[in-house]
Amino acid sequence: MAATSNVKLVKLCVSDNSVGDDPCTRCNCRPMWCIDCMAKWFASRQDQAHPETWLGSKCTCPMCRSRFCVLDVCQLRPFHTS
Repeated sequence: MAATSNVKLVKLCVSDNSVGDDPCTRCNCRPMWCIDCMAKWFASRQDQAHPETWLGSKCTCPMCRSRFCVLDVCQLRPFHTS
């Protein structure tokens, strides 16, 4: 059984262009990932020798390649049927 999509990439961070790093960009993809899969995707694209830098790092959306950071990963509210 496939996991339910429960996260969406929404640009919420304030990019600091003075650092010289590419800023986060807007992702227009619909929610397609569960939090576990998104975390695995993000971690697999980080410097494995320096995990202490991961929270300040960025990665690209698996579909559109927009850049995002961990602050941009938003959990969706669960949908309940009555």
